[in-house]
Amino acid sequence: MHPALERLKSLQEVDREIQRLTDEIATLPRRVADVEAKLASTKSQIEQEKSKIKQNDAAKRGFESEIQSLQQKISKYREQSLDVKTNEQYKAFLHEIEFAEKRISRKEPEGGRSGIQDTRRAD
Repeated sequence: MHPALERLKSLQEVDREIQRLTDEIATLPRRVADVEAKLASTKSQIEQEKSKIKQNDAAKRGFESEIQSLQQKISKYREQSLDVKTNEQYKAFLHEIEFAEKRISRKEPEGGRSGIQDTRRAD
């Protein structure tokens, strides 16, 4: 093969590589923008999940506080029921204890599995 043809062939290959790289460079801004958009979306989702976690934690603390208060009332009613003079007073304390226990049983599922959705994931 003639040396000039070899150089032309080599030049043609270099031109093709330059064109390929130029085309790739032209797509970079769009690819960077796509990645940045995905990053922004992911950051937004993370902030939303953090907000949900804070809300759930606050609700959980509220449920726990209410349950603790009800448990204290139950203890107080049980103590007071030991000092009653009539059967009606005793029944009234038992009714209050039963009512508080029912409220606790309704609150525990709310604060646990069904009421607060756990947004944390094991990674």
